Amino acid sequence: MTNLASCPGKVFDMERNEKKYLEHLCKLTEDAEAAKKLGNWLEVERLANVILTITPHHELDSDTHHVENFTKESSRQLAQTHRLLSESLWRRGTYSEANKTAERAIEFAQKSGNHTELIQCLSNMGTVLEKLREYKNARKMYDQALILARDHGDRVNIARLTGNIGILHLSNFEYQQALVYFQEALEINTELDRKEGMARNLGNIGIVYY
Repeated sequence: MTNLASCPGKVFDMERNEKKYLEHLCKLTEDAEAAKKLGNWLEVERLANVILTITPHHELDSDTHHVENFTKESSRQLAQTHRLLSESLWRRGTYSEANKTAERAIEFAQKSGNHTELIQCLSNMGTVLEKLREYKNARKMYDQALILARDHGDRVNIARLTGNIGILHLSNFEYQQALVYFQEALEINTELDRKEGMARNLGNIGIVYY
């Protein structure tokens, strides 16, 4: 794969050619998602930074927040990029930087109008706040994402989010509440035959009973 960060001559073309720019973003985010599945977080971070390198820097200035300069499709891709970068950061223990990146992901997801990406970005922010032990704020993020998931009938994310809320209760030693959410997540994952989710839920239920 060509490292587009080493091709500065292409940046000008991509600013003027939305379709070509989106093709580059799509390919790189697909590669980043594939690296995520393998747990290769350094590669996820590298690819995310390549995307941000080929994006006009003045429009990504965190001080000016020029989200409005991007189309909805570009915003969706950049939301995904920031979400993946944030996750790679918190998984490696860089929680403060992950928090800032998660905020940017939500901004772009809101601009994109893509509810699936927004659900994932809100959920990611919830996890970052959980890692920072800001449990009340984490719950707010999870609740916002859960409302959206239920409104759109997104049962996969409903299962994930109820499981995440269960973990919040578990972290606060609220075992009965945790059990309710883990059992709800297990029921949905069983209906969807999501074996990985089922295994995670059963493991957490076992922790509660222990």
